[in-house]
Amino acid sequence: MPQKPGDLGDDTWGGLPVANRSGATPWLHPAVDPETNTIFWVFGNNRSGSSQNGSTRPGINLFASSVVALDLKTGVYKWHFQTVHHDHWDMENMGVVLADVPINGQMR
Repeated sequence: MPQKPGDLGDDTWGGLPVANRSGATPWLHPAVDPETNTIFWVFGNNRSGSSQNGSTRPGINLFASSVVALDLKTGVYKWHFQTVHHDHWDMENMGVVLADVPINGQMR
């Protein structure tokens, strides 16, 4: 979650003051992929105001309800995927599971 104006994702909170951006916390332990030097954190929903009333939290609220990939050694941001924009349904993300699976005959 953005810590100060100008940080990555700051513009997705609809001008909500930083002090009012709360609750998008990791629910479970992260997953680690040592081959790609990546740690995957899963963040829960945004609890700024009511979980049922989205008018208290304008914008899509990165990085709430998101999977965030960081460099394992430096913590530098790699990518993210937000599973529910704006936390419309009070949904929670669950832990990340890493697995090798066959896709079109190749393991990925």
